[in-house]
Amino acid sequence: MADHVLIGGTDAHAKNYSVLLAGSRAQVAPLYDVATAAAYDFDTPATAAMKVGDHWSLREINDFDWAKVGRRLGLDADAAVARVHDLRQRLPDSFGQAVGDVPESLRERASAIAHAVEQRLTGGPGRR
Repeated sequence: MADHVLIGGTDAHAKNYSVLLAGSRAQVAPLYDVATAAAYDFDTPATAAMKVGDHWSLREINDFDWAKVGRRLGLDADAAVARVHDLRQRLPDSFGQAVGDVPESLRERASAIAHAVEQRLTGGPGRR
């Protein structure tokens, strides 16, 4: 859920998550149907498909909300917030690497989207 919110993903509803079961083991399946609204210029703030803590608006979601989500999931609140902060730090590099995998004809647009996501992650002018 945190990855979707951090990149400005507005379609992260429960049907977009799956669990892989192997014997007594369960793990979250690889993500799919991931998209960012950061690439678009909206007049209104983007909202999450599921409430995070006390907020729907992506720009209002904060550490208190992530702590609340962590507690609901049985995690230590500080550890949950730390995980979100770690993900926030790592995501720009992931987008940068993905741009390199895009066909040359789409690279300029992909780079602009990666930049918009980075601005969102760092609180820059593109944050919505």
